[in-house]
Amino acid sequence: MAKPFKLDFTKAALLIVDVQNDFMPWGSLPVPHGDTIVPVIQRLFQLPFKAKIAVRDWHPREHCSFASRWNKAVGESIKLNGVTQKLWPDHCVQGSWGADFAPGIQELPFDRRFEKGNDHDIDSYSAFFNAQKATSTGVEAFLVEREISTVVLAGLTFEYCVYTSALHALELGHTVYLAHDGIQAIDELSKLTKDRIREMIDRGAKVIESGSLLDLQLQVMG
Repeated sequence: MAKPFKLDFTKAALLIVDVQNDFMPWGSLPVPHGDTIVPVIQRLFQLPFKAKIAVRDWHPREHCSFASRWNKAVGESIKLNGVTQKLWPDHCVQGSWGADFAPGIQELPFDRRFEKGNDHDIDSYSAFFNAQKATSTGVEAFLVEREISTVVLAGLTFEYCVYTSALHALELGHTVYLAHDGIQAIDELSKLTKDRIREMIDRGAKVIESGSLLDLQLQVMG
């Protein structure tokens, strides 16, 4: 049984990362079982967070993260502006069906929706900053404006975009919860995924199940 915890919904935001068609099992960069997190997010959405935010990849054509741009194989890495860039299939291209939020997420009335990865030559896994930390997506300014200090994260994929978003949220001083059943990894059994889960916990992020938040809301209502 999970240990009880306290969360003040009036100071917390639900932050959903990259739940888009191209990351669904039917997309160009499929995440195994990525669609299974949609009902979890829908349940979390019913909770009284002060703000509910969605962030999505919004890549221009021939984006720097696309293997096709460099005539290289998917999965290879290159050095780009001093940063290691892993190369992916073309995905989440601006204006495409693949860039749309997945069914069941697209319809949710988020308070704000933000875009990332829209610089042609700099990638952005994080919901907060690009890979160079040179530009902000606007998420942090929104949280500061709303006086939000706690972030509950769900989305895709854990070992890349969710991990980096959690890392930056912690660096910015937020309390971070990872809704474990609302997150999927490209490879949940990989050393990378296991190492990054361990790192998040070591840095102070709290890994919880969505049911713990639902139970907490019932306690508040009771």
